[in-house]
Amino acid sequence: MDNAVGSGTDVAAATADFILVNSNPLAAGVLYRSEILISPEVGAILVSLSTVIAAINARPLRVKKEELAEVTA
Repeated sequence: MDNAVGSGTDVAAATADFILVNSNPLAAGVLYRSEILISPEVGAILVSLSTVIAAINARPLRVKKEELAEVTA
């Protein structure tokens, strides 16, 4: 399982436009300085919504095996 996670990270890093290498997540502190805080419940809803949006955006990236074979042939 570690290999799958590692290779997934490698693919993500290779295809990303930019990479955040700091251990502090950007999203966690963006609104804090403006004294805007959200409850954990709202945070959970936003994370779930983010997951759905990411899944919707990933659907066009799916490539059928037949299409891939045509491109590589």
